[in-house]
Amino acid sequence: MSIDKCVDDAILQLTPQSFGPRTNTILCEDECEIFVWPQTWNDGSCGSGGLCIQAITTKPTVVVIGPMGDACVYHGEGLAYKVDNVDEKFREAIDNKKLPGKMEA
Repeated sequence: MSIDKCVDDAILQLTPQSFGPRTNTILCEDECEIFVWPQTWNDGSCGSGGLCIQAITTKPTVVVIGPMGDACVYHGEGLAYKVDNVDEKFREAIDNKKLPGKMEA
């Protein structure tokens, strides 16, 4: 999944800022914080587990944080997990460019 597709997917999943007249509307990209960096994993699963190639793998991590404080995390080829409330620990992991995989989240 490309970075653009990750961002588009996250925008569809994150909570809009207003529940008034904007209910059931889609977020705009400029309402979100977007972070992208290469992350290295011990195997080809990028933290999702399962059968995979057993080789050091570097794939992009994409994090999209919506205006209501929820976030979508993508590792490699797809959505790893959604975070309901971004906290300081999560922001520190972004700063350190090391977020847990789906199996650890």
